Amino acid sequence: MTKKVMAVVAVLMFGLAVSCGGGSSSSGTTGTADCTSVSGQALVCGTVTAADLTPVVGAEVKNTTSGAGTAMPGYYKGLPDGVSKSVEKSTTTTCLTDANGSFACEAGTASGSYTFSVTMTGFSLTFASDLTLDSTTAVPAADTTATGANITAKWLVITGSWDGVQLLLSQMKGCTLTGSESVPEDMTGSAACEAVNLVVQDASLASTTFSDIANLTPYNSIFINCGTDMSAYSTVIQEYVAAGNNIYFSDLSDPGVTAAFPDKVTYGTGSTTTGTVTANADNADLQTYLGKTTVDIDFNLGSWMPIASVASGVTTFVSGDTSSLGGTVGAPITVGWTQDAKGCVFYTSYHIETGGSATADQAKVLKYLILNAESVCE
Repeated sequence: MTKKVMAVVAVLMFGLAVSCGGGSSSSGTTGTADCTSVSGQALVCGTVTAADLTPVVGAEVKNTTSGAGTAMPGYYKGLPDGVSKSVEKSTTTTCLTDANGSFACEAGTASGSYTFSVTMTGFSLTFASDLTLDSTTAVPAADTTATGANITAKWLVITGSWDGVQLLLSQMKGCTLTGSESVPEDMTGSAACEAVNLVVQDASLASTTFSDIANLTPYNSIFINCGTDMSAYSTVIQEYVAAGNNIYFSDLSDPGVTAAFPDKVTYGTGSTTTGTVTANADNADLQTYLGKTTVDIDFNLGSWMPIASVASGVTTFVSGDTSSLGGTVGAPITVGWTQDAKGCVFYTSYHIETGGSATADQAKVLKYLILNAESVCE
């Protein structure tokens, strides 16, 4: 996966995105779309989300009225001192969606009908709007809410003994899997989900699928559910990430992380128990999206894998005091990093076991990181 210039602009200019390689935790000043009328301009504003309303972050909005697409200035507030309201890079102006998926773009100097595109790696959407000079026009949410076809990234899920990240993915894609949402770990693929590039594969097939990198190249991201040991496939996993793709590991799939990426994450050795902790959202964009700095994390299985520490260059997205449950004070809970400036690797100690409510903090955090890997992991 090629990392886009637009996302880099967001990092350097106003903190829309936070680097995965930025140390033990992520921070920064987040600019938000400023939908205020500009004299002599027709401003278009809206919010881009997946089907389940997870925001699409760092995507570029272009004016396609007169052709393939023209970059537009974007307007933001809450920027660091010295950064202009209209964010520019060299002679090119770009309008990017902010941490909430919102945008405010300078579309033109005349009233009329316009068409637009919204793009980032693995995502493409178009919409139209009638704009008025010296005014702002809010695009209806229905026009900028993605369907499964808009999320063009192809995702592969490897099932596990526990966890069911496939449910979260299906909610973002807007498709229905086979099985009950009350038991997400048992949910399997469906024709509807495969039609929008979500494939769920039983772990028993891993020896065939991971026998050759050619079998993995069609997929932008791979998700390993809790309880599946992928350590035997460390070499092909390394090749997959080196090609610029992303991989996500959940809880007791940790042997695959250790085998493929040794020394990145050190895991705890003590016994664990069930319970809920109030954890910290350590990423500025996550805080903006959630509207708070803490998240409730439910460790609903007695045996889970705590993180003891992470190496330099690994970003902690969620951390907390899990000492009462067998972890440590200030323990990393959800982490990620860019591997050799190529693809991203994510690991989370918690997972989705009991229905994957779209409003639950822990589900919202994972969805945000999954959909916006390009923005949070540079």
